[in-house]
Amino acid sequence: MSHPQQYQYAYHPQHSPVPSQGSGPYTYYCYPSGEPVTVVEKKEEPKPKPIEKKEEKKESPKKAKVDKNIWMGRTKAEVDYDNYVIAAREGVFRFDEMQPKNAQPGTLFWVVELDNTTTLRQFATITDKSFGPGKWERDDRYGNAYFVREKPKEEEKKK
Repeated sequence: MSHPQQYQYAYHPQHSPVPSQGSGPYTYYCYPSGEPVTVVEKKEEPKPKPIEKKEEKKESPKKAKVDKNIWMGRTKAEVDYDNYVIAAREGVFRFDEMQPKNAQPGTLFWVVELDNTTTLRQFATITDKSFGPGKWERDDRYGNAYFVREKPKEEEKKK
């Protein structure tokens, strides 16, 4: 099978005596490469043979095997409940105080105010003793820390 000769494309420099026929400074011409072209024909792969169905032999029903090691003990639910009781007794569910690490005094943080509105405040303002009590929490969506203000203990006792 014979294929046409392969062509290589190039452009002439602008100082070429050949007049430009296209739009723009570059004109492209077609030159034969002179290299022979080799063609590789793809061979067809043999088709796989269909899987033959084996006839199942019907045997007489046998007794089900019984596990010789029978476990006698507490269930998983009982163990989980005991672990929950131990964790509650040891205080695993208590709130751990935290505060952002390496925060500069001018770093801004969200603050949930007493009326449940949010404001931006500087770290120095939040940590000031006159700002009032509260706790740091972490936002599950973004992973950032924010401060939740709480009513002072004196006001809670008056009510």
